[in-house]
Amino acid sequence: MRAMVRVPSVKEEDHRRIGRERKVLVGERTCHVNRIKGLLFAQGITGYEPLRRDRRHRLEELRTCGGALPEHLKGQIRCELDRLELVIAQIKEVQAERRPRFGTEPATVAAAQATNATTTCLKAEYAWRAVSLGSSIFPLARVSRSSTNGTINTKKMTGSMNTSRSGTPFLKAYP
Repeated sequence: MRAMVRVPSVKEEDHRRIGRERKVLVGERTCHVNRIKGLLFAQGITGYEPLRRDRRHRLEELRTCGGALPEHLKGQIRCELDRLELVIAQIKEVQAERRPRFGTEPATVAAAQATNATTTCLKAEYAWRAVSLGSSIFPLARVSRSSTNGTINTKKMTGSMNTSRSGTPFLKAYP
């Protein structure tokens, strides 16, 4: 028996486009922010946040150890800020387009918040059970627990307890 994949309708595919477009725009925003921070870091400037509303005013106040920012560098950063502001405006448009689809009525918002709270509680319950099962299944030694969660235990080789960072994080957190 072969598995069959249902081809989405044109309308369903069009609804998915909004989410995909937002994902691409957020990636572009990240690229612009990183480029600006990288240009400034090369001059020894840290702590500048291009996503703040006063980004242009703060750019004018930035100083290097040798004085003001070079003019060409400042011009390049201004161009990046122009592109960044365009992407931010496009993200706002896409989010405004998404809002009617997901609903912003008070009843819908309350239901979404209740769902989020339930999901958070379920995640916490799952994590607690996994940790407690990990402790009850392997109460005798850390060697057993680390052997089952994908970590590498070197106690047998060196006599000390060195566990690598791979494996299930919530089982590693409780030795």
